[in-house]
Amino acid sequence: MTNLGKFEGEPAWVEYFWNLAIEGEGETFYKDPESEFDDDPNDAEIDYDQFVVDAAESDRFGVPIGSIVRVAEDNDGFVYGSIQEPS
Repeated sequence: MTNLGKFEGEPAWVEYFWNLAIEGEGETFYKDPESEFDDDPNDAEIDYDQFVVDAAESDRFGVPIGSIVRVAEDNDGFVYGSIQEPS
């Protein structure tokens, strides 16, 4: 787990992937009032950023290779993450 602050209570990989998102890496999905997820950057604000875990990231964080990682910032500035493991 990370220290108090923006990533409070989240595992270390959340901050890692969030920093990649800030640098423009990964795939960004945008909010759309008519759809839960939409990838049109002209519609609205960012909903989440998505990454596929590679071998180095798997070794570093213990997340299975090929997992889908999503990171997002809430309205209060806290960043959260979720993992969808490969089937």
